Amino acid sequence: MTVQNTPLPFQVITPVYNAETQIAETIESVLKQSHLLNYWIIDGGSTDKTLEVVRSFHHPSIHVVSEKDLGLYDALAKGLEQI
Repeated sequence: MTVQNTPLPFQVITPVYNAETQIAETIESVLKQSHLLNYWIIDGGSTDKTLEVVRSFHHPSIHVVSEKDLGLYDALAKGLEQI
């Protein structure tokens, strides 16, 4: 059996709700990291332009789930289910 030295990507989860003015800065900060990563943005069904901002990044590491949730911890649990 051979063991490959392929680095595993970091999994980053950001729960968000109606954060159109803050989410771009958050995404830019995460994407500046030098590590291989999968970035999960779990949106609680925002009614502002949060999703438009998120989708404007067109980055292959960004994965988005948008649906009503029961708050921060429920959103984090949904993110962990994606991993």
